Amino acid sequence: DNGTGDSTLNYTNNMASANYSSQANASINAIGNSNVYAADILASGKLAASCRMQAFYDPSTVTGVDSDHQSLLIHGDLA
Repeated sequence: DNGTGDSTLNYTNNMASANYSSQANASINAIGNSNVYAADILASGKLAASCRMQAFYDPSTVTGVDSDHQSLLIHGDLA
């Protein structure tokens, strides 16, 4: 945990390099309606062993939020 809405996810098995495809998603349903957040993978935080993901309520304000649900999908070669 790097702060509100900012997480580093570590892989059990390293990727061959940082050149892999990734997609992040985050959502919450805290007040009874579906609020969809923007989720982003930081290019500077993408490594063979981990990747850094940030979730935002409003991407224009860059205010991070801790979401109820986060998912990460990666495609690439394992080391």
